[in-house]
Amino acid sequence: MPPPGRRISRIVIDTNTQQARFYDGQEQIGWTTVATGKASHPTPRGEFTIIERNRDKRSNLYGRIVNTRGATIRGYATSRDRVPAGGRFVGASMPYWMRMTWSGIGMHAGAIPNPGQPASHGCIRMPDQVASAVFRSVTDGTQVTVVGSGPDYGNYAERLRREQAEAARRAAAQREARQREAARERAAATRTE
Repeated sequence: MPPPGRRISRIVIDTNTQQARFYDGQEQIGWTTVATGKASHPTPRGEFTIIERNRDKRSNLYGRIVNTRGATIRGYATSRDRVPAGGRFVGASMPYWMRMTWSGIGMHAGAIPNPGQPASHGCIRMPDQVASAVFRSVTDGTQVTVVGSGPDYGNYAERLRREQAEAARRAAAQREARQREAARERAAATRTE
């Protein structure tokens, strides 16, 4: 666990050892056991950054189905499962959510049923106290490197930066085109007066 008050500048997750190491610059300031994705839902390898933080996140994919009284009628459900009349889907709690991809991969507090073994649907689960401390010690933009086995996402953080820069460039070009068109229309209107 990172020491209280220390900022974390980089996190390294190892899917083979099921451990996370926390760094301030080049100095390792803590570590913890984690639970990454099972073989059916592997945690991707690559370079990421924290792009969103939410203390009280609920999954929009996995959870349970409850009846009108709130009693669980299906404990392991997905948001795509049929919900009986009067029932509803309740997403699984993912406290101290630190998003790494827009496709739903992140770090959060969660059960580690068998330390050293993968257990999640792709996220990186941490013990509650560790996730709380990490959440307080990182910012959006903190680097996260995932090593070990799993699908290769490459440098997701750099790809995301390029996509955002390209989207901003396209939006600026569209704004400029609209402004030029509006100026042409104003000029044409004044010529006809």
